[in-house]
Amino acid sequence: MKLNLIIIFLFISLLSCEKENNTINIKGYWVNLSENKDTLLIKDYFIFRTNFRMPDLSLNHKYKYDIIKDSIILTYEGFDKVYFSKPFINKFYYNKAEQLLTIEDFEKVYPGYKGDKFKLVKKN
Repeated sequence: MKLNLIIIFLFISLLSCEKENNTINIKGYWVNLSENKDTLLIKDYFIFRTNFRMPDLSLNHKYKYDIIKDSIILTYEGFDKVYFSKPFINKFYYNKAEQLLTIEDFEKVYPGYKGDKFKLVKKN
């Protein structure tokens, strides 16, 4: 009986730890620290990327994203989807205190953009 209680306790503990990894809230407007005109709008499960200061959703590159531990999986869903059909897995760092977001090698997901560090401008 004690063994069953210990197993149930460990199972619940593991489930609660898994939920914590998936609750990172990065929703909002982010500006690239290398290029001020490169803006991300992160909503629900999508990242919209544009060259404008305040994004117009009809002109963006769109990525579906999923955060798993210290990585982010990006699947390009924008106008050029034919060229980027496979998902990209990039290392992901979020500094909540400084409101900085780093997606390593993000410029490789869609060429033409430089920099992988973003500063939060407005929380969504």
